[in-house]
Amino acid sequence: MTHRERVLTAFSHRTPDRVPKCAGFTPPVLDTFRQQTGADDPADYFDYDVRDVGHNPPKDGRAELFKEYYPRELFDQGLSIDPEWGYGMLHGDFHHFYRYAFPLPHIKSPADLRGYPFPDFSLPERWVGVKEEVDRLHQEGYAVAGSPVGGLDTIFEPAWLLRGETQILVDFYENPALVDALLDKTTEITIDGSVRLAETGVDIMITAMCIGTQRGLLMSPQTWRHLLKPRLAALIKAVRAVRPDILIFFHSDGKVDAMIEDLIEIGVDILHPVQPECMDPEQIKRDFGDALSFWGTVGTQSVLPFGTPAEVKEYVKRRIEVVGAGGGLLIAPSQALEPEVPWENILAFFAAVEEYGKY
Repeated sequence: MTHRERVLTAFSHRTPDRVPKCAGFTPPVLDTFRQQTGADDPADYFDYDVRDVGHNPPKDGRAELFKEYYPRELFDQGLSIDPEWGYGMLHGDFHHFYRYAFPLPHIKSPADLRGYPFPDFSLPERWVGVKEEVDRLHQEGYAVAGSPVGGLDTIFEPAWLLRGETQILVDFYENPALVDALLDKTTEITIDGSVRLAETGVDIMITAMCIGTQRGLLMSPQTWRHLLKPRLAALIKAVRAVRPDILIFFHSDGKVDAMIEDLIEIGVDILHPVQPECMDPEQIKRDFGDALSFWGTVGTQSVLPFGTPAEVKEYVKRRIEVVGAGGGLLIAPSQALEPEVPWENILAFFAAVEEYGKY
């Protein structure tokens, strides 16, 4: 099978020739990879089955539009501004981590959103060459996945990056009119980007709402169903109107089993990452494997940083045998590989997929 055939077979709940795979690397681990291998791209070196595409970045200078939304002292601390949505970032205490700053924490009403320079994915230059890239990757045999809003989670994350995560959760109860207006705007923008991305021919549309904690949802299931589920459903409906056979991928870290039936109801095909420190991937497979496929399942808080290479290999073998039974699995680390993961365990992960991944 080609990589694309393998992925599409697995995600149609049929048995491919072998389990598809990929992994994400944080910047420090990517540096280690390059030092250890002399190669530049893990996707090529480890032969991932899926490749990613996205829209072109906005024009140079757009970040300047957001400077008026921040106090001057933040720039003295090294503030950088996302040119797409306008949220700010400050370097964190270690590794690749950073702290956010928010451009709209003090607004009070929907009227205060007028004039904010939201991103515009309808501009033709945002999509120049994207379809050609998708076609090239298909010709090379790869499945192609794409994210419509520049790598952010869908609808909810852009909203809280403007208001602040704590503030928007307060807004849910104290300022519902503002929440509705802001979520309507981020939904409108995300749907526009998603439809245009679907038109390029990607196989997998990446959607996400990171609303899971280690113990449960960040909000009540009722709040999710009232505020976020209908907006995500509208996005999926719009994308499927363009590409009925497109696969819908949904990401949320944490314990999200309370929303899985809702995701199936609105048309999600693939759940990511099925974080094993919070949920049992084998139980999730038993409960929902007829309706959902799974992407991930290998713990980056447990076996990958703290297991031995032999334990990593045995763990991966079990995941393939149980969660990958009959297809329905793309095996991957549950999150991007962090610096605590030994290089030997990364090699053990890929070696185990090679050794045990054949059906």
